[in-house]
Amino acid sequence: MYYANQTLYKKAIKFFKLAIELDPAHSDSYANRGNVYVELGQHARAIEDYDKAIALNPDFADFYNNRGLTFQHVGQYQLANDDFRKACELDKEHC
Repeated sequence: MYYANQTLYKKAIKFFKLAIELDPAHSDSYANRGNVYVELGQHARAIEDYDKAIALNPDFADFYNNRGLTFQHVGQYQLANDDFRKACELDKEHC
């Protein structure tokens, strides 16, 4: 099962890469690719994609929440806390 998931995740990365090439301003493509990188354990890449998604759409709480979870996972607790606070400011459902 692990290898099957790895194959699917790698295909998803290719799909989101193509989506980004077609529309580099589509923030969801970066965020979704970031989610896949998290599943692959590639947290630095995930954070880079969340950074780009946030730069493109700084008012979407989910992007901050996802990046915060990733920061938390890698032990960067202050950065995680900052992102969780921002997500809460933008959408009370993240509080």
